[in-house]
Amino acid sequence: EIRARSDAPVIVVSARTGTADKVELLKLGADDYLTKPFDLDELHARVAVQLRHASRGPARSSATIRHKDWVLDTEARTAAGRPVKLTRLEYDIVEVLVRRPRKVFTKQELFRAAWNEDCVVEEKAVNVHMSNIRGKLKPSGTDGYIETVWGIGFKLAP
Repeated sequence: EIRARSDAPVIVVSARTGTADKVELLKLGADDYLTKPFDLDELHARVAVQLRHASRGPARSSATIRHKDWVLDTEARTAAGRPVKLTRLEYDIVEVLVRRPRKVFTKQELFRAAWNEDCVVEEKAVNVHMSNIRGKLKPSGTDGYIETVWGIGFKLAP
């Protein structure tokens, strides 16, 4: 779940010392694994290594994602290269769509991605936010980038 939302380094600290446990967590996406008891100097060194690795290379370019004329800066949370007055939920919905431009998202998937919880109430909340997003993007002429897939949800226009 962390990897779906962030490229931040993950260090697992656990009392489990079995090789199978370590291998499983590393395969799931952990960057490092430290078993208890541990020395604080070792933990500090491992954190420093992960931060050093995260600050160099192509990971920095992942802060910018594009779709047609849209340029999303995920660190500054700007769209189209300039600030667009989107709420946190609206921005999260747009970012989810841009990260997977060919996927048709159900309303439940968009709700889960933006609210970080399962959709247990009305799916109409997604419709309302989508309408607000389109209205805010209209001045840039990019409101048509989001298509409604009737009976399913939403996707980005190809």
